[in-house]
Amino acid sequence: REEAINYIRDWIIDEAEEFIVITDPYLRPEDIEILNFIKEKGEDIEILFLGCNDSPSSDLQKKYEESWKKISDESIPFAKFVFCWIPEDRAKKPIHDRWILSKNSGLRIGTSYSSLGNGKDSEISLIKTNEAYNILENTIKGYLDMKTRFLNNQKIKYSSFTF
Repeated sequence: REEAINYIRDWIIDEAEEFIVITDPYLRPEDIEILNFIKEKGEDIEILFLGCNDSPSSDLQKKYEESWKKISDESIPFAKFVFCWIPEDRAKKPIHDRWILSKNSGLRIGTSYSSLGNGKDSEISLIKTNEAYNILENTIKGYLDMKTRFLNNQKIKYSSFTF
């Protein structure tokens, strides 16, 4: 796990530019620790998270705030969180893959951030600029902007918050 987390940390510090989009259908409050790596970079970068939640939760933002307070005494960096789900089929997630994308490249992660190194082998691979751009524009952007309304004729619902 440590090796995988360090790889992600190093990539963020060395490669992230202008923005960073973290996409994980199983995003959990504990995953907010990745913000520490972005803070380490020391630059003003737009931070966006995209996850799937099986239902709206009025205390979801509070859970993320509490998780941040467990790992840092500093104020939480400005970040936008978007969650999407299909109310008719809560087991089905509108997104499946896990990516960390920035202006010039990205990472494909074979499992959720919280599962890295926990009992299963998984890949982390580098995504080239054109592929990262295509993933962002053709797959993720519609969810981040909350404009993708249907998936296979099933309505998608959204919730979001910012810090």
